Amino acid sequence: MTKADIIAWFDEQAANWDDKAVYNPQKIHLFLDSANVRKGKSILEVGCGTGNLIPFILERNVADITAVDFSPEMIVIAQEKFRDDGRINIMCADIMETHFSKKFDSILLHNTLPFIADIPALLQHLKRQLVPFGTLCFAQDDFQHSCISHIDLAALMTQDFKIQAAICDDERMYVTGIKK
Repeated sequence: MTKADIIAWFDEQAANWDDKAVYNPQKIHLFLDSANVRKGKSILEVGCGTGNLIPFILERNVADITAVDFSPEMIVIAQEKFRDDGRINIMCADIMETHFSKKFDSILLHNTLPFIADIPALLQHLKRQLVPFGTLCFAQDDFQHSCISHIDLAALMTQDFKIQAAICDDERMYVTGIKK
């Protein structure tokens, strides 16, 4: 699938995305715990879709959230949901083509692995977006369709990140690293 195909697919799904989305709050909180999302932190969410994780992140009294997705239709919905909250910046962009003027305490990627064309390049790019000792966390609910195992992802991350967790069980897969 090309990038254009992926964007077109997500754009087609956007109008009904929230109606179909099923989230397990317990799993989300485990993911956010692993990602060190807490009060006062600056968060980057990559692949935010319609913004379904944002309320969970806001519950933790973070300083701010930058949410990025490359689907224009998903972003329109996310922006509508959160237009009145000054802590949230929602952008339609390809993360690989986006450079921020600030660094983030935590970067979250939830259910994005099947859509990443070049994981090593993404890791290098995201490393530059983190503060020293910042947290990078990948989580994949539908890990059977992931393009990479948690072991292989952790191995790719070890050059620049100290691995805090690499877990795959019947319900989730996530890998968390702290920037060295």
